[in-house]
Amino acid sequence: MAGAAAGGDAGTLWLSAGGDAVLAADLFGDAVAGHASGRVFIDAQRVNPDNGADNDYGAVNAVLNAGGFRALRHLRVRAGDLDIAAGVTTRAAEIVLAADGGDLRVAGTL
Repeated sequence: MAGAAAGGDAGTLWLSAGGDAVLAADLFGDAVAGHASGRVFIDAQRVNPDNGADNDYGAVNAVLNAGGFRALRHLRVRAGDLDIAAGVTTRAAEIVLAADGGDLRVAGTL
């Protein structure tokens, strides 16, 4: 879904899961200068749950940062807390975060 090397906007990734969503692959949402990078919408019970069954925002953020998704990040988790830990930086023109069944805590940089 990355933009073409000669130019063009990147696409949009929609991920909806009735259970857990695990992002562990390489995703490409980059675009050349002057074009919009990738947008991502994630709606799941939990994302990349760690051993304590809590959401691992840092792991999801690392995949999206590496892939160049900088236009929009929309993340909704329906269970558990969503913690953006100190030292974690999320870079996107628009950021939407929601934790339906828990707390949303931001100590990192948005």
